[in-house]
Amino acid sequence: MKTEFTVKREGNTRLILIFAGWGSDANLYKNIEVPGWDTLVSFDYDGKPFPEELLAGYTTIYLFAWSLGVAASVTFLDNSVITKRIAINGTTNPVSDNYGIPVAIFNGTEQTLNERNLNKFRLRMAGSKAIFDSITPLLPINPDIEELKRQLRLFGTLSLSTSSAKGKIQWDRVYISDNDMIFPSDNQSAAWDRENVAETIHLDSPHYIDLKQIISGSIPNLQKVAGSFSKADESYESHASAQFKIAEKLLQMIPQQTRQPLRILEIGPGSGSFTRLYAEKFHPESITYVDLYPIRRHNLAPIEIYHVGDAEEFIASTDEKWDLILSASTIQWFVNLPVFFRNARRCLTEGGMLCCSTFLPDNLKELRAARPSTLLYPSAAELSAMIGEVFDEVTSDTLAIDIEFKNAREALEHLKSTGVGSAHNNERSFSGRQKNGSALTILSENPTLHYSAFLFTAR
Repeated sequence: MKTEFTVKREGNTRLILIFAGWGSDANLYKNIEVPGWDTLVSFDYDGKPFPEELLAGYTTIYLFAWSLGVAASVTFLDNSVITKRIAINGTTNPVSDNYGIPVAIFNGTEQTLNERNLNKFRLRMAGSKAIFDSITPLLPINPDIEELKRQLRLFGTLSLSTSSAKGKIQWDRVYISDNDMIFPSDNQSAAWDRENVAETIHLDSPHYIDLKQIISGSIPNLQKVAGSFSKADESYESHASAQFKIAEKLLQMIPQQTRQPLRILEIGPGSGSFTRLYAEKFHPESITYVDLYPIRRHNLAPIEIYHVGDAEEFIASTDEKWDLILSASTIQWFVNLPVFFRNARRCLTEGGMLCCSTFLPDNLKELRAARPSTLLYPSAAELSAMIGEVFDEVTSDTLAIDIEFKNAREALEHLKSTGVGSAHNNERSFSGRQKNGSALTILSENPTLHYSAFLFTAR
């Protein structure tokens, strides 16, 4: 197995780990760069385990496995160290008439492989001459045909499922191309129906998909998120009726605080709708605010401290302690909730409380039907388990809110005015479109938006 860092910068603690498809190397993925993240590519699988020492020092690791890289990641990688897992056009049973590449086709590819047939394979993989021409310069120019045959023979021995790998594996998202001429889409669907998959997305695309677009649609671009909510700051409160109801419910769940002076950390205060609610109830001595963009001064406590930046990184690096850590409708943007919960617990005073709301997988399901969402929402059960591993006393609830609009354009304007619409997807030119139509088409049939929230207090 070969590995290559295509991005590595001092101080980065987050890693994009790519398990590449057969016959490709790191060159195909050198266009992938996300601020604050390193990128490591694994390829040329020879049966040896992945060098785990390369992952030392990373607190957050997102795995993107494509094609035969899916089976390779399950077989050769210690999946217990992975934060999120996304599979693209592959299965954990790489050679199977029902769950992978049909046996006769796979064996025929291995037995007749030469440079001419390899180019034919690449053309089928690309799905069109235009895509083939664009990626050919990024693929190995003088491939070792015998080595590629050895790798295929290795994959031919793998017949496994996620349950047989080291530890239980939760695939957070699976992409299936309905025009896949390598891994038949029906076989992919059948394979993933048996696995522990949180979300399956069918795309109108070939086997090859630009991984940069997949990654852009799976990791929030915090600069874009900050810009979207900053632009919506003036219109947010007049349109964010669902978020306000969630904030009111969260406030009701927080016990009256008798400790004085009371020190509060609020993550993602934005325009301050939740801030005003809790300040009136608790009369804190000090409030520390952390948001991605410079917010207006709220003047709701004698002492106010304002920080601009990534709240996950802020709370990981601070030695401060607070009596309450609060966040309404923000932590869904975080990339590693278990680590955040541990850091939040460390930053609470004795008897202090973490109180947050976030969203569930069916939140804004209308948008998710139109195109992949940047956010990989955990379920209520998963959130409860994460929180329960850190805190002794946990109270949680859920809240579903449907907002009906006169028409689709009014619904889309609502999303824009709250910052949600433009922040939700990083890549506007995503080539692998979902087959359910655009958000405008879907909302034209039923101009209703569904919000689904998870709220909790923990100490």
